[in-house]
Amino acid sequence: FRPVQIACSVENRRWACTRLLSNAGMRVSFSVLAVTLCLQQGDAFTLPGLKGYSRSTVSRFPKGVWQRRPVGTFQTPHASLASETPTDVSKFEALPLPKHKGLDVGVLPNGLRYVLLPNASPKGRFEAHLELLAGSANELEEQQGMAHLVEHIAYMGSRKRERLFGTGSQTNAYTDFHHTVYYASCPVSLPAMPNDRTTMLDRALEALAEVLEARFEPTRLEKERAAVLSEMSMVNTIEYRVECAILQALHAENQLSVRFPIGLQPLIENWTVDDVKKFHTTHYLPKNAVVYLVGDLPPSQMLKQLTKIMGKIPATKEGGLKEGSKNVAQGLMSSMGFNLRGGGPSA
Repeated sequence: FRPVQIACSVENRRWACTRLLSNAGMRVSFSVLAVTLCLQQGDAFTLPGLKGYSRSTVSRFPKGVWQRRPVGTFQTPHASLASETPTDVSKFEALPLPKHKGLDVGVLPNGLRYVLLPNASPKGRFEAHLELLAGSANELEEQQGMAHLVEHIAYMGSRKRERLFGTGSQTNAYTDFHHTVYYASCPVSLPAMPNDRTTMLDRALEALAEVLEARFEPTRLEKERAAVLSEMSMVNTIEYRVECAILQALHAENQLSVRFPIGLQPLIENWTVDDVKKFHTTHYLPKNAVVYLVGDLPPSQMLKQLTKIMGKIPATKEGGLKEGSKNVAQGLMSSMGFNLRGGGPSA
């Protein structure tokens, strides 16, 4: 193994991290990734031959000698390359992203966004995903772990999801920093009704729609509270704590360092039905959700059934997000999609 120094720039802190790379397979050992150096703002290490560098640069000189100097302006030998690289990060937001030619994107009258994509492989199957733009980063100080618990209650408390049992379908849900996702992978039709290509999609969409209109009963809360606390115990491993420590270091300047999806045990143990229902009422709205439908079905049929089932959900609730409000998670500098283990009811 050979130690390689890598610079990680974070707002007012700059961390140099060490990765051990295998000469044979160049495999990264994530569990041994460690923060090795904290640089004060205005300082940097420089590589031989470079005349300044606007970000922290770390390298190992011959015989292990470090050279330290103030941050200067990076002067690349390839001037044309530098002139073509945007220096203002905000300019990247205006760059157009490639779009799949078969993708159908739109918004229902109640504010629910949808993304539809016909895909004939695997033949005779489709997937339906409901993404709520509310995760652990949206939790208040006294709500740490609330997004995960609400996910458990909404998923496990769904009676309409039971209609997918025994049909060859698979369902699950998970909570992330930025979103909560419920999904179903289903056959297009039932074996007994091979020509009926609407029933299974209806069942999947009804199960997802029920998530937005979930009931919060005391018995269900107690069952899922116990399940979440059990998950918390199971994931409390050395590897998990290393992951948390790394994320706390890399995201020390934002909410992610103090909003892990699993939550805090003392808070979870004391929430009432009203507490968890308030989080659901605030965030589980059509305008704060996106439905993704992909599979061996025509987009016109997908949209027709989606509109029939989920288009009738009320656009607003008393106590919900106000018009024009911005989801907290969308404004964070972070790693979208990072999902700590233990984030789903059947994980």
